[in-house]
Amino acid sequence: MYERTLGDRERVLGADDPDTLLTRNNLALAYREAGRLDEAVSLSEKALADCERVLGPDHVGTLISESNLALAYRAAGRLEEAVVLLQRNVSTAERVLGSSHPRLAESLRRLGQGKGESGDLAAAAAALGRAVDVDTAIYGPAHAQIVADLELLAVVQEQQGNADDAAASRAHAQRIREQKSPPGSAGE
Repeated sequence: MYERTLGDRERVLGADDPDTLLTRNNLALAYREAGRLDEAVSLSEKALADCERVLGPDHVGTLISESNLALAYRAAGRLEEAVVLLQRNVSTAERVLGSSHPRLAESLRRLGQGKGESGDLAAAAAALGRAVDVDTAIYGPAHAQIVADLELLAVVQEQQGNADDAAASRAHAQRIREQKSPPGSAGE
């Protein structure tokens, strides 16, 4: 479906139209999800190059495209390249969008996961800890995204051998769940 939509948008809107760029990015994501990793990487690289050229390196669409290319690299086993892109993505997101933006938190989560997969558990924990802080600044202290961040952080802390920190992160996540669930609900 995305393939046909991309062809239609390129024909009607032009290859450089922002909607066409978004569709190209979505097709690359669909390829990645379908396990068509060579196509996902190739199209993601093209999507990023086009976004940088058309939208500029600091546009949020370019940041999203760069982050998605990093995911394609991770899926294809190109972890080192993914981590380099994610580090750049975090730096650009913070510089352009500020220190309390959802895109920064997402970039930090992805960087934390990439660093964890590469075995740099200290950097993974630091990135995920920052994601918790950013999401707390954005959403307040009791939000589902913070629970997800804390769960990711706890996994890395366990891998580091920090059972006490992992337990504290999970306890924090549980307190948030309990705040969000009324007494007698399934969340208890």
